Amino acid sequence: MASAIVIAVSTAVLIRRNVTLSSAGTGNSVVHAGRDTASPGLKAAQPGEKNASGSQAELIKSGGVGDSKTAKPLGPQQERQFKVPTLIHFESSPSPAKVVVDDDESLSCQTPCYLPLPPGRHTSVVSAPRYFLARRIIQVPSETSSFVSLSENIQTVQISSNPVGSTLYIDGDAKGQTPLTLHLSVGQHKIRLEKADLKYEDDLEVKSGDFQHFFITLGSKKTP
Repeated sequence: MASAIVIAVSTAVLIRRNVTLSSAGTGNSVVHAGRDTASPGLKAAQPGEKNASGSQAELIKSGGVGDSKTAKPLGPQQERQFKVPTLIHFESSPSPAKVVVDDDESLSCQTPCYLPLPPGRHTSVVSAPRYFLARRIIQVPSETSSFVSLSENIQTVQISSNPVGSTLYIDGDAKGQTPLTLHLSVGQHKIRLEKADLKYEDDLEVKSGDFQHFFITLGSKKTP
């Protein structure tokens, strides 16, 4: 009888010790009939995994959740495609003149005209024959129009003739008697010289750059 009591007490002590060791080792297990089993509300962590507290946020931060890819930033050209354009009115003096925006021939027109431009900073170049180029900065949408007054490209030209004292006409306008020093715009002009029965008529091309001198002998080319 005494032996049975001692055996029963020893068995109870062993069972209690197993329960204590199992609880201290895992914190998530319970003992049933001497074996520890995972609690049904919790899932054992696998190697490399983290528990539910904070693991999902860390995975999302690292870009590792599911098959989603990290979004790439849009380039300047792509960003402009998503912005609503503003219609900009271009005018010039003289008119017409050619307008090209941002060195893009698809964004060009003859003044007066309109061009749709996306928000942002743009550079327009305005040009016309015999005039200097003009560049302007346009801030869209704060600005909705652009007016440019072009400066004429003027060069100094001297015209002499044989015989001296011939009457000089430039583009049909009398300028005086040769020799003459004139200020003419760059490009082609109609020139005519007359003295008595001698005449000369031709095209005169004025180039941008240094001083130009033309010497003309009358009678070398007949007027048509």
